[in-house]
Amino acid sequence: MGLGVVAVPRPRAKSYNDFVRPRKISPPSSSSSFPKTPRRISIPSVFQLRLQKDLPLRLQRKSKMSQPPSPPSSPKRSHPGGDDRQPKKPKTDKDLSARFDGLKPNIKPFTEKVASLAGMKRSFEPEADENDFYAHRSKLIKLDHSNAHPLTNKVRTADRIAMIKRKRSLALTLKNDVSKMPAAAQDGLGNFTGAICYRIALVQALVHIPQFVNWLHDYHTPDNCVVDDPSNCFACVFRKLLGSYWSLNTEAKITNNIFKSLHLLLKRRGWNHNGQGDPADQLTFFFRLLREDLPTSVFNMIDSLFRIYDKRQKTPCPCGEISASDDDHTQIEVGMAPKEKHGDLIRYIARGLATKLDDYRCDSCRKVEKRILTVKFEHAPEVLAIQFNLQDYLGRKLKSNVNIPTTIDLTAFKARESTDPRRFTYEIMSVVQHSGSDNAGHYVCSAEGPDGQWKLFNDSSCHGNRVGAVVNGFSPVLCFFRRTRDV
Repeated sequence: MGLGVVAVPRPRAKSYNDFVRPRKISPPSSSSSFPKTPRRISIPSVFQLRLQKDLPLRLQRKSKMSQPPSPPSSPKRSHPGGDDRQPKKPKTDKDLSARFDGLKPNIKPFTEKVASLAGMKRSFEPEADENDFYAHRSKLIKLDHSNAHPLTNKVRTADRIAMIKRKRSLALTLKNDVSKMPAAAQDGLGNFTGAICYRIALVQALVHIPQFVNWLHDYHTPDNCVVDDPSNCFACVFRKLLGSYWSLNTEAKITNNIFKSLHLLLKRRGWNHNGQGDPADQLTFFFRLLREDLPTSVFNMIDSLFRIYDKRQKTPCPCGEISASDDDHTQIEVGMAPKEKHGDLIRYIARGLATKLDDYRCDSCRKVEKRILTVKFEHAPEVLAIQFNLQDYLGRKLKSNVNIPTTIDLTAFKARESTDPRRFTYEIMSVVQHSGSDNAGHYVCSAEGPDGQWKLFNDSSCHGNRVGAVVNGFSPVLCFFRRTRDV
């Protein structure tokens, strides 16, 4: 009996797809006696399997070596370069040091990069590898005099000096004339709600500043108002109040009606203090409304009358880091806690201009040490507003018995960068005083009249008073000084 030939199928080789997604092999068909010859499948090498194994899991599931990669979803990005269009090239920063601007000479490349973001700079992590992706994570750091380029500091200093000179010339254009302020017209204002004595005291202090009265009378006329509704313009209503207050032919009832319209305007514009308020906060709110309602050229005149420019510098760190900055504001805040025995106003001001910083972290060496923040005046305003903080560290009100001098000299706190040749000497104009607790109490105002006589304004009453005298039982919360003309 001869031997027959029997075809034996080859075993199917396992491919890479069997590792990813096992394929179910169908049984041979019953119509044919022999199964179909399996197709040839290229077995991936060990090196290819290792590369796919090193991929993240989400890429392993989507990867198929036997199929070409799917085209991108965006036709613009997948354009091969036809039709005279070149394919997009990846953005590379091969020469980052050439793009860096504003660096100090001793800073290594890949360390800092200045961005055009007002007062901010973009910084890379130091000691980073150029090809390390995670080393290019950026953070925002404040740009000040200590870490900016020397040329940048020179340009900023020159611009600041020019701006201060413009402010000084604007403030000197305002007349210190009392011809529009007859002394016989002085009177009180009615406290029609019972809780606006703080506003009455502040308004009395402002209407007794000759530069403020002349500015509002001469530079803000109804024809120059840019607000659609003059009844909703703070400058227009306050100008009408000034005209009625200093008029000898106007009755007190008309002045109080205008004061009521000012009260309603403040509520419409966002002042939501139903009870007792703070005169310093009310003054800040007044300036905000003037900035919103007036043209910039007109507002800059009254802003230059109160604006203070100073230099702030911390004691140098042992590593050589010097932190300095510039600041400007319209009021000087004097803390009365802790109280000093026989302390005068100059001593409290000097203590507030040298603040101790216990836990200050250096921006360069990152060490936490004690520092002292020193403030020097680069520009002194024509009208100086001093706010007294009468709260201690626990929030309790202090009954301060500080004496308010008739004249003060702040020349000792003058910055060496100042270009003002005059001395920083001032004389008292008005004092806003308070009696009671923080949430309740009463405010009065003592002010110098156009005839040089001092009067005490207590709501609707008005009677004589001594120069800068603080009423018994009251504490000063806000003082206004005018600068002397002595060179």
